[in-house]
Amino acid sequence: QRAPDETIAVAESNGGSETHGNNRFNSVPSPLRANKFLSTNLQISVSEEARTISGWITDTAIAVAVAQGDGADASPIDILVLPGNPGILAWYIPLLRSLARDVARRLGRTVRAHGISLAGHGTSDDRLRPVAGGEDGAADCRTVDGQVVHLERALRDLARRMRAGTGPPLSDLVLVGHSIGCHILQRLCVSHAGRLGSESGGGFALFGSRVRHVMYLMPFIRFDPGTLPRSKSLPLVMTGRGDVPPKLLQAVIRRASRHVRDLPEDRIKAIIRNIFGGDTFVESDVERAIDVTYKYATSPDMLDNWGYLGLDEMRRIPENYDVRGLSVMAKSVVCPLSDGAGVHMLYCGDGGRHAHDVDQWAPASAHLPDLIHLVEAGELPRNVRGEEMPGLRHDFVVRGDRQLVEVTGWCVRSIAGAMA
Repeated sequence: QRAPDETIAVAESNGGSETHGNNRFNSVPSPLRANKFLSTNLQISVSEEARTISGWITDTAIAVAVAQGDGADASPIDILVLPGNPGILAWYIPLLRSLARDVARRLGRTVRAHGISLAGHGTSDDRLRPVAGGEDGAADCRTVDGQVVHLERALRDLARRMRAGTGPPLSDLVLVGHSIGCHILQRLCVSHAGRLGSESGGGFALFGSRVRHVMYLMPFIRFDPGTLPRSKSLPLVMTGRGDVPPKLLQAVIRRASRHVRDLPEDRIKAIIRNIFGGDTFVESDVERAIDVTYKYATSPDMLDNWGYLGLDEMRRIPENYDVRGLSVMAKSVVCPLSDGAGVHMLYCGDGGRHAHDVDQWAPASAHLPDLIHLVEAGELPRNVRGEEMPGLRHDFVVRGDRQLVEVTGWCVRSIAGAMA
């Protein structure tokens, strides 16, 4: 277990790669083997801060890995991670730390990984209700539109803070979305797409920074229940199209939350630990995840915000890929500096077995072939890419260290290709 502020000596590795998965899809090299690291010593720090943004107390965090290699004097790489639903940032702190550390190791540059919670999502009461005042009024945390507004204001706040700080302002920006966070990011970026090429070196500017690359983790950017087994699709369809009245859903959720709260806390936490799995060697991370999940499960207000946002997601997200939106995103990051930049998507691998899809929100057996077809037909740019990773879970952020290592490894390779 490492302290939050530390110096790490990193061994160099010249390993090869191996592939997994069905050959119909782009396969994923093993994350346990990597190219030679350019930086062998890092100073890593993680800090968290609650800020009032768009009328909501919002959790923010930054993990900084200061490189001391050949590229240490280059401008830093900034990575922005936006959670899925529920958008509780505490679950993503290990991912921020791993991304900052391993990208800095790989590229020999200082890396700052930023995280922002969704509006109305947290484990304390003050995060779950809007505060008085707020910039231009509080965004509606129960709608996708409201979350887009909140993200825009959060990014503006982040850019302002970075300019006012002692370090460099936001520069080369990599966007990372998870689940519905991908859709929210895409909506925001498309709305700013008129600023293409406004920065030297190409790409497009987002609050003064140049977006160099986009990564989607288990992207919930289309919702087609017809591709799922009926046992999974029927409840989702009924809920999403309004067959289940929201008030009834709210009553069920609140009653379940109160029932869980009446049970012994240690018993519930033992169940949560069993669900998460035990393959983690950073005990402080899993203990925090268990504590956060217990608070989430026993908070009717938090479950309300999660449930209503989920309903709006199922109503708003298109059945098919938003070809125009993805094209805008992919073309926006193209610049003379690299031919590896684009929109890269990672799916939970299911081996192509439709009946055993492990991710009802982004089923690889249906979504990946469609994506590949759109690219091959010329409807999407070639730098829109999809890959599957067998054994990955949609909720990987709470599934232990191995899943975190695998996802981080994929992200590092993708970013390295974009920054080459």
